[in-house]
Amino acid sequence: MRVAVDEARLDLECGLALLPAQRREQWAIWISQADSVAPMLFSPNGFTVTAFQAAWAAITLTDTGAPGHLERGLRAVVHAGDDTDTVAVIAGQLLGARYGASAVPAPWRQLVHG
Repeated sequence: MRVAVDEARLDLECGLALLPAQRREQWAIWISQADSVAPMLFSPNGFTVTAFQAAWAAITLTDTGAPGHLERGLRAVVHAGDDTDTVAVIAGQLLGARYGASAVPAPWRQLVHG
């Protein structure tokens, strides 16, 4: 999240150093498995790891550059099915940290805020 906010980039691997040494390799594998693949491959996605992978898959698969990456990523998550609310929270946090609230489409903001 810090890298997304401070450096305006999405990079999960930079956080691997924050994990206990014995867990880094497994998380690196899980991240690489989710790079630029269809998020529906991680089904069911209600488990922490598969939810994370489905979110990352949607983000990387739809990264054709801003503007619109936040919307494309969240739509891909929702269309993947299963536990979409959990996966959308993960993807939304990362995409929101990267692009900010202004990247949320105005009609979506109106639905939330009235």
